[in-house]
Amino acid sequence: MVQGAIVPELAGVSGVNVPTLLDAIAMVEVSGCETGLRCEPSYLERNFRVSFQGRPMIGTGEWYRAEVIEAANEWGRTLAACGVSRWQIQASECWRFGYRGPFHDLLSDEVVLPFVYKKREIARTFVTRKPPLTPTVELIAEAWNTGSAFDAIRNLDYQRKVRAAYDALSHGR
Repeated sequence: MVQGAIVPELAGVSGVNVPTLLDAIAMVEVSGCETGLRCEPSYLERNFRVSFQGRPMIGTGEWYRAEVIEAANEWGRTLAACGVSRWQIQASECWRFGYRGPFHDLLSDEVVLPFVYKKREIARTFVTRKPPLTPTVELIAEAWNTGSAFDAIRNLDYQRKVRAAYDALSHGR
C-alpha cells in the first residue's frame, strides 16, 4: 500500500483518494508482468530490433525522445525503454525527473516512488487547464497510461480496470 501519497493539486478538488488510486494503478500495471519489467516498443528507436524476455520487438520510435536517448546512453537502449516497479513508470521518466543511479535500483518501489509522485504534473494539468476539469479516477488513469486525458487516444479497457481495482480497494479500507 502507498503510504502518505501527497498530490497537493488534487487536495479537496476531486474526491479521489490518491494513495488508493496509486495502489489501483499498480494492481493493473503489474498484472501479467511477473518480472517487474515491461519493454515498450514505442520507447525504442524506430526499427530497432531486440528480443526481450523471449519476445521479439521492433521499435516504433513514437516516444523516442531526449530523455530516452540520455537514459539509453547510461543503461542501454532496451532498459531505457522499460517500465519499472509496480507502477510501470518508464525508466526514462525517472531519468527525466533526475534519477541517475544504477538501473537495477529502479526495480525497488522505494526508489521509484518519489518519481511516481513527480508525475503529479498529470494532476496539475487538470486544475490548471482553462476551463479546469475535475479529475476522476478514469481521467487520471488515462493520463497515467497514455500521457494525456485530453487527446483522442483513449484506453477505455485500462480505465475500467483501474476503476474496478480502485473500487475494490476502497471497499476493503
